[in-house]
Amino acid sequence: MKLNIFARIVLGVLNLLPFILFLLLLVFVGEGVRATSQFWVNLGYITFISIPVMVIFNIVHLLNNRHIMNKNQKRLWIFGLITGNFGINPFYWYFHIWRERKYNYEIMPNNIAQDHGNNKL
Repeated sequence: MKLNIFARIVLGVLNLLPFILFLLLLVFVGEGVRATSQFWVNLGYITFISIPVMVIFNIVHLLNNRHIMNKNQKRLWIFGLITGNFGINPFYWYFHIWRERKYNYEIMPNNIAQDHGNNKL
């Protein structure tokens, strides 16, 4: 799945939103700012909606990602995205969306494209 730079930045913000909101709440609520203001409530709703959307998007992106050929690695990412989405989503975004590899599997010989990532000793 090829994404342009704007889409990558938007996905990065949505993946980092729960973590950023948590840090903002720690800082501002600790200083006496009321967390029940309309701004915080709306930001909470956006975050609440963005978490499952980003988990589903990241899993679909992972399943369509031709750069991760090893099935065990895909299974590990899926398990991490489902169970630890608050901390794992930003890592998946950074490693597999932001730093998308520049491989072109169409011009590679079939045996290299199939064996890439399956390092059998």
